Amino acid sequence: MPDAFSTLPAPLPLMIAEEIEALPTLHHLLQASPTINAVLEHDHARIMKAILARYPAQLQQLLRLRLKLCGDDGIAEKIQTSSSIEFYQYLEKFLQDSSEISKTFTTSEAVKSLLSAANNIQQLTRHILDVHISRINSIKPSYQTDPNYTYRLCKGLPECRTYEPIRYTSSSWVEEQRISRALWHLQLYVDIVSMREAGRVSNTVDDITLVLRRDGPQRVWNKLAKWELEEIDCVHDYLVEMSKTTKPCSSDSPYLVSMPVITHLPVALPASYPYDDEYTRAWAQRELHLNRQNTAVGLMRIMRNQHDSPLRGCDFKPFWRLGFWIWDTKRMATLGLVAIPTFIREQNEQELKEAGLDQLPTRHSLSMDELFTRWRSVWPQGAEVPETKASV
Repeated sequence: MPDAFSTLPAPLPLMIAEEIEALPTLHHLLQASPTINAVLEHDHARIMKAILARYPAQLQQLLRLRLKLCGDDGIAEKIQTSSSIEFYQYLEKFLQDSSEISKTFTTSEAVKSLLSAANNIQQLTRHILDVHISRINSIKPSYQTDPNYTYRLCKGLPECRTYEPIRYTSSSWVEEQRISRALWHLQLYVDIVSMREAGRVSNTVDDITLVLRRDGPQRVWNKLAKWELEEIDCVHDYLVEMSKTTKPCSSDSPYLVSMPVITHLPVALPASYPYDDEYTRAWAQRELHLNRQNTAVGLMRIMRNQHDSPLRGCDFKPFWRLGFWIWDTKRMATLGLVAIPTFIREQNEQELKEAGLDQLPTRHSLSMDELFTRWRSVWPQGAEVPETKASV
């Protein structure tokens, strides 16, 4: 097939490459155009700076780290040969490096490796979302028939009735970004472990590699908040579940040694960047919400610690299967598992009705006891059901 870009004047292919919005798009364009390949060889640092500037700040940092990791031989040598103390000191310094991309330390091969990984991560993101949306849309939550029931005062469990929540098959920008961010954290973890292993002269696995495999991504990303590590674990657990090629090094270190590759899905376009308006802020769908734990995680913390909660002291890992670390406030509210935000509730009643949101529970109608009941009713099948003081 003729290369349509070959007939364009010299500046235009570079200008087009700089205007591309996402890395997977450039990956596919390179497969089709020798001209764009030649442009990338000459101006890869400039093109990467332009494209990465369109990503959220934290993802920009992760993508720059991946470029430096694969393109700078000095970094590879440090990771491969450092002794234990030096290794962790250097790793911490490297992960905090926020310097810009330069042509000196970024090769076109590193860029192409990044593009290939970005394409796979986009496919994985779409796949993980589809699976978890399917799971969350199959739940059958229940509500209390007696609005006066309280776990603190009443004996036995409340009488309940199932209800049909609003079910969405699409995803929001912030949901996609949470998964993508977790996948890039995992990609860098796998890269660092693989790079360390590649530097060994003998066939024995050194102590640093054993610790990295045993402790998993949190050993590399130990500066992240707890909810961010749980977000990574949520995505990691599914990758282990889905990947038939994943082979943990031993039974007590069940962490990825390679990223699964998706090849059978069509090209997936990311969700549009959300507008900055009152609705996206109320639904926790803005970029700033990527740097905060989501509504569901905050509520889980309350349920785990409140003395009269039927889920007190529970390990909430079973909810990972339902993606509760991923979802924005809108999805959780439409499932009836959190209250509708005050701003949304106060909008025009007709608008809410047309959007199918007029029956969502408010903070006045959704007591903590009601929330306890609804969340306990969707405890994933197969997981051990938490014991409750009320059920004794």
